[in-house]
Amino acid sequence: MNPEEFESDKLEGVPHPRFSRRVIGQEKVKNQFLQAYNQNRMHHAWLMCGPRGIGKATLTWYLTKLLLTSNLSGMLETGEININFDDPVVSRIEALSEPHLKLIRKNFDTKTKKIKAEITVDNIRELVEFFEFTSPDGKPRIAIIDSIDELNVNASNALLKVLEEPPHNSYFFLVSHSPESLLPTIRSRCLAVHCENLRADDQLYLLTEFGFISNDQVKKVVRVSRGSVGEAIRIINHDGLKLYASIVEIYKDLPQIEVSSILEIASKTEGAGKQELTETINKLTIHFVSRLVKAGTKGKMSSEIFSGESIILNKLSPNFEKSHEWAMLYSRMLTKAKDYQDSNIDGYSQVFENLIDIKKIATL
Repeated sequence: MNPEEFESDKLEGVPHPRFSRRVIGQEKVKNQFLQAYNQNRMHHAWLMCGPRGIGKATLTWYLTKLLLTSNLSGMLETGEININFDDPVVSRIEALSEPHLKLIRKNFDTKTKKIKAEITVDNIRELVEFFEFTSPDGKPRIAIIDSIDELNVNASNALLKVLEEPPHNSYFFLVSHSPESLLPTIRSRCLAVHCENLRADDQLYLLTEFGFISNDQVKKVVRVSRGSVGEAIRIINHDGLKLYASIVEIYKDLPQIEVSSILEIASKTEGAGKQELTETINKLTIHFVSRLVKAGTKGKMSSEIFSGESIILNKLSPNFEKSHEWAMLYSRMLTKAKDYQDSNIDGYSQVFENLIDIKKIATL
């Protein structure tokens, strides 16, 4: 079995971010990094913040290669990041055999044949051991944690001790999808940099690079994915446009709404290994509500993700007053989405609750 299949920090069907040869977008963070280096004000811990799938890990691996392969001084005037990919260090980084680098992520459990649910204190102990050795050539030592959101309590406390007394000539890149969920003491010891959602053109470019054909369906997926190429890939992998249509069509015969249709969608999340599908359905549901907000605000929704969608949107959200009700639900759903990540609520209950909440507003 290929070990790469078990990498917890990569999307199914696409290469790991450490193999990327360029960074799309994130110009502000790149410039912030180069400026900090130029002014000799490099922070020891960079908290790479932003939604999933926008390139935080890709940027992290790029900056890591840059620090370990190049003299940055020649790049400071242009602001361009140019890496010599023929450098043996790059090959070692990509093979995860570079002695100046330590990657911390959820491990594959050889007994259960599954990826572990969290990053444990044992992983952080490995990190402490990594920093105990002095770099003989003066190069920095770099730790990547992807993602820091997945540390359990003991691991978070152990990492905090390392961040409080950082080793000399060392850098941490901590990837976070939900920085607000981290310990405040960890956040206070990091420089938080905020990566931005990708433009539609950049998403289409990356999807083409990953082997997806840029057809009308893929362009519609980009519209639903809200600036995240990672989310676009998940939607494609789960036949998300069909899922989205089935969610919206539950409410096409308003005021009659078949609860059996809600149960049918919720049942898709039953069983082991359905967390990613659950998150995809929840995000598609939230996107549906966001389009209901727009429909009522604009007075009429003409653009469609699938044929017949605009009729349903305009029926459910005919005016500004109804749009306000959908906006309130949208806000509540975003809050619940964060709560779901920290709870033991099963996927079936999450999906059912969201779809029933839409039913309640639709039939008021």
